[in-house]
Amino acid sequence: MNDHPRQIWKAWLDGQTVQFLADGEWKDAEPNHYPRIQQPQCLEGYWRIKSDVTPLIEVVRELLEDLESRYIETHCGCGHPACKCCKGDDETARLIARAEGKLEQ
Repeated sequence: MNDHPRQIWKAWLDGQTVQFLADGEWKDAEPNHYPRIQQPQCLEGYWRIKSDVTPLIEVVRELLEDLESRYIETHCGCGHPACKCCKGDDETARLIARAEGKLEQ
């Protein structure tokens, strides 16, 4: 057995939540409830250990869309050097561009 399936089984035995990729979605799963041909040792890429950041990762696209929408709705654009709104708009625009892979950190 390779290392990844071994880690999945160990995590599950230690009480951690493991997930199975079914119908394009990661779902909490119990490996021993699946037929042998779907267990971690046979379908390595379909199993993962659920991490603390998994819920955040699942909503990132929605958060980015919400940020873009709010940016468009509230964009000031007056251009005055002392305008705090424009400064915030610039920071938001950079963050959106970075999230879309248009800028590096």
